Amino acid sequence: MLLGRAGASVTELAARVGFGHLGRFSGWYQERYGETPSETLRRARDRAGRPLAPSLALPFAADRPVVAVLPFRFTGPPVRDAADLAEEFAFALARLRWLTVGTPHDARYHLCGTVHSGEAGQLRIKLTLLNAQNGRCLWADLWTGEREDTFTFEEQVAQRITVKLQSVIRGLEIDRAWRKEPEELTAWDLAMRGLSRAVAFDPASLAEGLELAERAIELTPLDPLPRALGAWCQIMGRVARRIGRQNMRRDVRWLSARRN
Repeated sequence: MLLGRAGASVTELAARVGFGHLGRFSGWYQERYGETPSETLRRARDRAGRPLAPSLALPFAADRPVVAVLPFRFTGPPVRDAADLAEEFAFALARLRWLTVGTPHDARYHLCGTVHSGEAGQLRIKLTLLNAQNGRCLWADLWTGEREDTFTFEEQVAQRITVKLQSVIRGLEIDRAWRKEPEELTAWDLAMRGLSRAVAFDPASLAEGLELAERAIELTPLDPLPRALGAWCQIMGRVARRIGRQNMRRDVRWLSARRN
């Protein structure tokens, strides 16, 4: 609705998405989005009439991985709630903010899905994450469950699977960063390398993570990710050293007691 062309009416937009009955469309829309189509359209027109704000796009965003969610393939009886799954996955991934959802041409990863609906209301969703450059399968998962007769069904499914998916993509990005030559490293690559060191709770690894974060900050001073990573490594490094000193004093006391 918000993407309707200037001057579009609710009736025109309802017909565009296949609704011939305006009252049913309004009821479905309000249950799905929490407001009437007229309210959404009015808000879109108000927004269009405001002066454009300066762009907040930052140069470091170009380093982020781009994921394209391809149209899902459906088998079995038609299921209205499942028809928007691909779109919901794109929304769920976009909310992560550390990656970008884009077109297949620009993407580093392609997310493909197959949805099979059973007669008893069961759904089986198969997801595959592909390397966009060579089509190699990087990850696959299968989700099965009962279809709930609610408008939030596809959103709930997308959120559950996206929790897994973001961990997979993060691991792939870390591995990709470590396979690149030092002269090819971007700020994102340095941050990914630093992230792999930040999760190791020992002073040497945390010190290396801090060094990588500082190098990333030099390349993109406005990027909050390496700054947060550097702060984490600093704090956890102090904690690790303090615990190390405490353990050392405990071992010294234990050895002294043995000698006595």
